[in-house]
Amino acid sequence: MATAKVNRAITFAAVGNILTFTSGNGDKFALDLSGLSAEARDQAIIFGVARKVVNAAALDAGSTVAEKWAEVLEVAERLASGGTWNGAGREKGTSEGGLVIEALMRAYDDTRERAELAVTKLMAKKGIDRKACLKLWASTEKVGGEIAAIKAERAAKIAASANLDADELMESLDD
Repeated sequence: MATAKVNRAITFAAVGNILTFTSGNGDKFALDLSGLSAEARDQAIIFGVARKVVNAAALDAGSTVAEKWAEVLEVAERLASGGTWNGAGREKGTSEGGLVIEALMRAYDDTRERAELAVTKLMAKKGIDRKACLKLWASTEKVGGEIAAIKAERAAKIAASANLDADELMESLDD
């Protein structure tokens, strides 16, 4: 079951093809997606995929446009190639903490499962939530260094794919 907070007053839970919406005062209603018209299903897919791809850019405030674009491309490429919605089982992820998990994997030459286990164990040991735990890992020299390296690699990949040469751009200013 997936649950998401839509806003402070309304949440939803998804079980199979049924979405159950709940208001802050306890009112509920269920929407059976199997009853949607083909047009409504197509529009829901378009909106959902567009939102998923755009949301990939929701990184820390200090993230560059290139880093955000790299995340967007990563999600779009995964979805277009038949990958999973949330990237489960990938070598790197954009799910919550994906960058920190990837950095943990690289720092300790480990699997995603073991990196997730390290996060879970530290959460329990420190009595903190996932977000605080990921921040703690990211603030360490070893994992933070890997995060910086990953970001640099992604930025370089974006720059290379842009097919632009900085020297040519600078020279074009003299024209």
